[in-house]
Amino acid sequence: MANFDLKPCPFCSGTAHIRDFGGRYRVSCSGCGATGGAVWVKRWHSTKFIAQGQAAKLWNERAVNGAGMATLQKRDAVLEALWKQLDDVPMNPETEELEAAFLHFPAGTNRLEVWHWFDDRYSKGVSFLLYGIQADGRRCEIVWDIQKQNDIEDVQSYIDQLTDDEIRQEYRMERKALCKLVQTAAAKMRKLIDDDDSWTFLRDTAIKETAKEYLKGRAEE
Repeated sequence: MANFDLKPCPFCSGTAHIRDFGGRYRVSCSGCGATGGAVWVKRWHSTKFIAQGQAAKLWNERAVNGAGMATLQKRDAVLEALWKQLDDVPMNPETEELEAAFLHFPAGTNRLEVWHWFDDRYSKGVSFLLYGIQADGRRCEIVWDIQKQNDIEDVQSYIDQLTDDEIRQEYRMERKALCKLVQTAAAKMRKLIDDDDSWTFLRDTAIKETAKEYLKGRAEE
């Protein structure tokens, strides 16, 4: 692949490279994964060199437009604009996964991964973008506390929609006993989700394992 003079990434100042994305060329940052515009090898410029050159031009124009981000304030302004764009990206309400690509994140990316990306780059932390609260040294603590509460509410809501007979059949215990395990099940669910590369939603698995561990402990007493 030909060598082109590529400007640093306007978002993280990382090194950029031209990459082949299945017959089209675009520049991507090796640091944050930001990408430039894609250029296909077309009939009127059938050589890869021309397509690569145009992809480099698109990237460098973007980098020049972002070159003023030398100051933290200007960089934050760009990230705030990107955060607003995220509002327009459809998201699955159950899995909390993107249903369309956003920046370098493909469809299917969990929203927490995107939040982490913003938190690493935005000076005030993602909690400020979410709630207008700057948590200083504990930037994301409020965000994860809210995530924990959302998980608890989700597990409780799922249990609430089950009948007493369904609970006895599925978990071999009464509703009252299962409801006491909601917080434990929610914590297990979050750990399962975080440890699963496919980001599968594992709420029911977490509840079943929590109930099984509880019953095993009772039996050993």
